[in-house]
Amino acid sequence: MKLALRILLGLAGLVLFVAVLGLSVPRDHLATSRIRLRQSPDTVWAVIRDYEHAASWWPDVRSVKRLADLDGHERWEETMKMGPIAFVLTEERPPNFLRSAIDTTGGSPFGGDWLHEITASPTGTTVTISEQGWVSNPIFRSISAVIGYHGTLDSYLTALARHFGENVTPEHVTTGE
Repeated sequence: MKLALRILLGLAGLVLFVAVLGLSVPRDHLATSRIRLRQSPDTVWAVIRDYEHAASWWPDVRSVKRLADLDGHERWEETMKMGPIAFVLTEERPPNFLRSAIDTTGGSPFGGDWLHEITASPTGTTVTISEQGWVSNPIFRSISAVIGYHGTLDSYLTALARHFGENVTPEHVTTGE
């Protein structure tokens, strides 16, 4: 009985420590990753904008379905390995810019926008994605700070390149680059 109580108190202490540590991590974050492809901006745009078929080239996505529009904007749900995430297409300027936002209707412990920038380059196209995100729960903030903010961005960009038969390593971009 004493051992079980010690284990329980130890776990409670660990959770408290992680939560307090999370309070020191900023709520908001910015992460940016970039790749270069040997494709035209129009070709890259066509794949990125075709949400319905994202599961065919991005292994992290199990399925995609169109939801009812939200305030006149397209709304989609991707079922990822960790569960479903709904997002809203908030802005697009084909074939160079796309902004989507996590749909936080009904509450969410995290949210934010993905900004896709697609620019022509001498060898094809540069694709830059910035995540302007936030994490409200201090425990999740601690975990995010440890695992980093680029994981999903890099997975997406690597899968996009593989879709075109290209092998790339995403570059993490700091502000101003």
